[in-house]
Amino acid sequence: MKKSLLLLLTFVGMSVTTHSSVLVSITGSGSVGTSTNAPTANVFASNEEDVNAGGSTVDSALGWRYDSASSKRDIAQSFYVSNSTTFDKITFKIGGANIPSSLQNNSAATFTLSIYKLSSASALPSEASAQLVSQQSGNFSNFATGMATSSGNITNTKYNYLTFDFENVLLSQAGYYAVVLSFTSTASGYNVAMAMNDNNNTTYTQGSGAINYNNTGWAGASDFYFYAQAVPEPRTAALVFGGVLLLTGSLWNRRCRQ
Repeated sequence: MKKSLLLLLTFVGMSVTTHSSVLVSITGSGSVGTSTNAPTANVFASNEEDVNAGGSTVDSALGWRYDSASSKRDIAQSFYVSNSTTFDKITFKIGGANIPSSLQNNSAATFTLSIYKLSSASALPSEASAQLVSQQSGNFSNFATGMATSSGNITNTKYNYLTFDFENVLLSQAGYYAVVLSFTSTASGYNVAMAMNDNNNTTYTQGSGAINYNNTGWAGASDFYFYAQAVPEPRTAALVFGGVLLLTGSLWNRRCRQ
């Protein structure tokens, strides 16, 4: 939405100041193991398997966290980009635990979202060849506002989809890129269970999950369930803009006739 508004205001010649923070939102509730509420528009890389044979859970889950009662764990997921792409947002699927209520509308829960260019599908963000493309900050302000909580958790949030909407980043070259999430503040309950394949990266071969436990260094992990989205194609954006102009003109003509 913020990008669409920026595009519209740019066309009509107005000056705007863009929001610099990463915005976090949640969609759901999705059926267990399905992508019913996953993004579908402008997705250029993704990974999500079906449920296990029992149909009751995703394959596995691993916490992205900086829980003061336990430990810190940064997570990363890499993927392949076939050509120049303007990266718009990334969505992860929540695993088999509800999101802690300590993250609800919490501006003190801060994090960074970093994007690296990597040399291969299995490369890690810490390798010498890794190139930092972008690093943006965010927090959980206004997150899940008004949702019910119970037993210290936001009710019915497991298996939902968590979207990180950042300022657009141009991935100018084909190749492998990774998104890294890292909490920069700590408190009890800063722990989000992220759904992932329990298959040692045999299903999604164009990238890899990775973890950095207590800042001891990056290590490979099974792939997370994710959806990476690009900005709309110019033709789509033009059609949207044209529709806005038609609507504005119609409203103006109606006002003039009154």
